[in-house]
Amino acid sequence: MYSDFRTVAVIPRDLLNIEHRMAALTHDSRVLFIRRKLYWEQRWLLRTEAVQSLEADRIRMDTRFQGPRPSWV
Repeated sequence: MYSDFRTVAVIPRDLLNIEHRMAALTHDSRVLFIRRKLYWEQRWLLRTEAVQSLEADRIRMDTRFQGPRPSWV
């Protein structure tokens, strides 16, 4: 996977659906991706456990969450 955090892509909201999905991240990969993005954009160096805790709270409160929940939620 390659990402350039310096570039922002904006797409129409109607393209954000399952038919247009190209890939998905595992929950652990998403945590690391969020941590890296926060450091790259904001220079917030958070511990992985802190980001994982925030992500667990988001998943717990998301009534429309689909799919298996990670073991750390």
